[in-house]
Amino acid sequence: MEVREYLHRKGLQWKEVKRPAGLTAVMPCIFCGDKDSFGISLTDGSYSCLRKNNCGITGSYFNLQKYFGDEFSPIGQDRFIKTEKKYRKPEIKPKPVNQAAYDLFKSRKINAETIKHFKIGMTEKEIIFPYFKEGELVNCKYRNIAEKKFRREADCISTLFNQDNITENILYIVEGEFDCMALKEYGIEGVSIPSGVNDMGWIENDWSFLERFQTIVIIMDNDKAGQESVDKIVARLGNWRCMNALLPYKDVNDCLINGVSKADFVQHLINAKGFDIPQLTSCKDYIDEIIEYQKDHLKLYGIKTGFEGLTDIIKGWRMEEVSIWTGSNGSGKSTIINQEMLNLLSQGKRICIGSFEMPPRKYLRWMLMQALEKETFSEEDIRRVLNKYAEQLFIINIVGEIKQNDLTSIMEFASRKYGIEYFFIDSLMRISFDEKYELKEQKHFIAGLKAFASKYKSHIHVVAHPRKGANDDDMPDKSSIAGTGDITNLADNVFSFYRFSEEKKQEAFGKGKELPDNILFVKKNREHGNLGNVKLYFNASCKKFKEKEQETNFDKMNYIHN
Repeated sequence: MEVREYLHRKGLQWKEVKRPAGLTAVMPCIFCGDKDSFGISLTDGSYSCLRKNNCGITGSYFNLQKYFGDEFSPIGQDRFIKTEKKYRKPEIKPKPVNQAAYDLFKSRKINAETIKHFKIGMTEKEIIFPYFKEGELVNCKYRNIAEKKFRREADCISTLFNQDNITENILYIVEGEFDCMALKEYGIEGVSIPSGVNDMGWIENDWSFLERFQTIVIIMDNDKAGQESVDKIVARLGNWRCMNALLPYKDVNDCLINGVSKADFVQHLINAKGFDIPQLTSCKDYIDEIIEYQKDHLKLYGIKTGFEGLTDIIKGWRMEEVSIWTGSNGSGKSTIINQEMLNLLSQGKRICIGSFEMPPRKYLRWMLMQALEKETFSEEDIRRVLNKYAEQLFIINIVGEIKQNDLTSIMEFASRKYGIEYFFIDSLMRISFDEKYELKEQKHFIAGLKAFASKYKSHIHVVAHPRKGANDDDMPDKSSIAGTGDITNLADNVFSFYRFSEEKKQEAFGKGKELPDNILFVKKNREHGNLGNVKLYFNASCKKFKEKEQETNFDKMNYIHN
């Protein structure tokens, strides 16, 4: 298979550019997402990203196919090519239908005209059901008149019975020849599978014939085996065009024998159920949900954050969201997150923190300083605060790297057993990723957190550090986060935290301006779209931020000491 064909099969869009190394397909990087930085050679399939300082990944055509989860297929080789099988054709001269055969068909309420329509013939003791394909006899099936015994011609093609008589754009598939003939008695032309529900060879052999139909109504026997075969057939023929008709009796011929009228029978076909993908729905399905959502303040706006300015911008912390926090080292990310956890605790929420960069005793002591608003405190203070929050605050006691699956397993347990709603992960760089596929795994990890938040109705906060080499005086942005751009692309909210250096504050003061200690930037707010910033002032004695410098008390925060 050629490189172009492979890229088409993967649904990639690209610009064809002539480079010194030859024709190249240029597109956004499939690893880091950077626009027009990724090139795949249309000659040998090798690839590279031009973002040398950030991504710069390179690989061969083999690596490319491995990335997409495909078995390696060298250029010029199509793994789907196969030799065409040769089939034998029947060599038989059928005899006219005798009285015994007519009596059998009559007992099944099938008349002589229908027998003639299907070109039914005889051997000495057997009925012959001839299988025609494009006007040529390609197989025969035999049924003993005296007893219910069937056989087929050996080494002949497995194909659909009666397909040459189909002229409509809807295909009806039944399970046996008698059912196919009974369907004709109801005025409907259909086909029958050749030899029971376990033979699916007809799908491959009749693929071109089957491709004609936009609608396929499957009428298998109304028993366990018949209905189990429906799923197998639908998986091959496509759920977008298949319908499953359930009959009041075991099969079509039983309906005919038991006197089901044509009008009633056709109504069962009209009531056939489709195989719609449950994820593909109509907008009207959401009318009640949207009305309820509009009325539910917590779903639309969430609960208040710890800062009025932040609440004004994002409206609040909502369930089923993931928030990313970034900022340079020493900017105060962990401090403000601790403070936000206290805000949630004060509102009676249950939270779980995995601070994999420091032991619990350190960040819990910082939290105590914030809760008590003092630098030193007694043993009684410690017991009082931590006992108060014992049923609300849970710790993932791991320092260092943690595997993705281990973390999500712990979070799932915490959510299901203890009803944890808010999770804090500090930080992303402590999650174990395969270095070779780190960007891809980061994307899958954040996507997994999104799925988790939706499933368990939770809000997940993740700290993500800026790229190495970033200057501490640079205000961090979404694009400055280390790793794949999908970290912020997938997130619901993105915050960057910036700390002004003393030099900058002094410089501003000399110009008659006053800078805050920190600024919290809202860089993304998916639900409401508002962006902005919150100016914050830091009290080092209790490691706490406030929004106005002149404020000295925190009564409105409703912390433990009040």
